[in-house]
Amino acid sequence: MIAWLHLLLLAVSALQLEHVPPSLRPLFGESFDAKLAQVEQSSHRRLEEGEWEHLIHYVLQSTAFTKHPPIEPARGARQWHDAGRKTVPAAVTARFKDFLTTTIRGNPRIDTLRKLKPTAERFTSEYQRVMAFLYDKEFASAERQGQQRRDHIASLYQTRGHSSDSSVESHYAVDVGLGVLRELRPHQRLHEILIVGPGLDFAPRTALEEQTPPQSYQPYMVARSLLRRGLSTRQNLRVHCVDLNPRVVDFFRHPPAKLTLRYQPEESAHEQFFQHFGATLTPDIAVTAERLNILTAAIAERQFDLIVATNILLYFDSEELALAMINLRRMLRPGGILLHNDLRGEVESYANALGLPVLHARMVRLSAKRQLHDAVVLHQASQD
Repeated sequence: MIAWLHLLLLAVSALQLEHVPPSLRPLFGESFDAKLAQVEQSSHRRLEEGEWEHLIHYVLQSTAFTKHPPIEPARGARQWHDAGRKTVPAAVTARFKDFLTTTIRGNPRIDTLRKLKPTAERFTSEYQRVMAFLYDKEFASAERQGQQRRDHIASLYQTRGHSSDSSVESHYAVDVGLGVLRELRPHQRLHEILIVGPGLDFAPRTALEEQTPPQSYQPYMVARSLLRRGLSTRQNLRVHCVDLNPRVVDFFRHPPAKLTLRYQPEESAHEQFFQHFGATLTPDIAVTAERLNILTAAIAERQFDLIVATNILLYFDSEELALAMINLRRMLRPGGILLHNDLRGEVESYANALGLPVLHARMVRLSAKRQLHDAVVLHQASQD
């Protein structure tokens, strides 16, 4: 029987100017404290916007509360744009009315989204915002080519609401990175693990799956990858998570007996990887969690052998990225590893200033057919 530690609160250390290397201080102007206050306020605004984004995606796709046909969000964004970008389509309004009037109780997604206390006026404004993002990302960006298109999409994410979206497929690049680490550092062992922003598959932009309640996969899949690659041992492995969203942290209070894994691999190596996990995964590693804003604070009393921060850094502009990198570095042990998937040159520049040089970086193909790729970047903290 597993002795679960559902919630472990560690001491949190607020970021101070003294933690910032002199070479990075000009990024933040004259008042560092004022900058942090502004970032904190922006973080919580974007968190709320992310929750509303989940509500919009859920209202469009769910079949739990209405008989109206689902609306794929990206297609809805195209229709909204072609109709003049000013009104909410009647089909969307009908679904939202059904959501407001449903008597369903005990559905974790509906119960949570009700807490936003949605009104027709707020729904309209949030719908316009979410559709504008989707149209710009999926269609307007197609007018650009190559790096220009990638830069445009990156800029959109840097102002998007903070989403808790998570998927099983996103762990593939992490496992590839850990495999590379095993080859480069065969004697390195990683026992103290930190997952930043583990996510929760609550109401994603596409392919909403309601057969199972919201699930968080990354901590358990990282643990499985570490064990199968010989980078850790079950008796020594400890996994801790931090997230800005309290919904994500709450998941780890009472994790389910089994996680249901759904994926559609399109590459042979991808398929072989997921066959190792199977259709279900038992959360048999104790995972602890707490709420933390990685931009303004770090865990004070514990340093980690490995920090995984995938699909997190892309939400940050240049100044926020520097703040995040500083706090990540504060939590790494000498020689510790940071793994993420942001290939921006700024990441490497800030990392070098922090004594966190790049050990390895590569693109990882997820789908040749859809030209879909991820990335993995490994940094190793200096020993001093």
